[in-house]
Amino acid sequence: MPEDLDDVARWRSLAAEALSLAAQMSDPASKQTMLDIALGYEHIAQRAERRVNAHEFGKKRRPVDDGANGLAALVPLVLSLLN
Repeated sequence: MPEDLDDVARWRSLAAEALSLAAQMSDPASKQTMLDIALGYEHIAQRAERRVNAHEFGKKRRPVDDGANGLAALVPLVLSLLN
C-alpha cells in the first residue's frame, strides 16, 4: 500500500479544506455535499490512523481519538453550516 495513503495529516488537511469551502457556500445542496466530502476525508484519516497504529504497535489496534483529532471537534461549526 502506498505510504501516502497512510498520511493522516494529509487527509485531515483535506477534510479541513473541504469544511472551509463548505463554510463559504450559500447553496444548501452544495454545502451539504462539501460537508459530506469533509466527513469522508476524516473517515479516511481515521482508517489511516488505525493502519499506522497497527503497524507501529505490532498489529495491535488502538482506538482512534475521534474527538480532539477528528472533525468531531468541529461538530458545532458543521451544525451551524447546515442552517
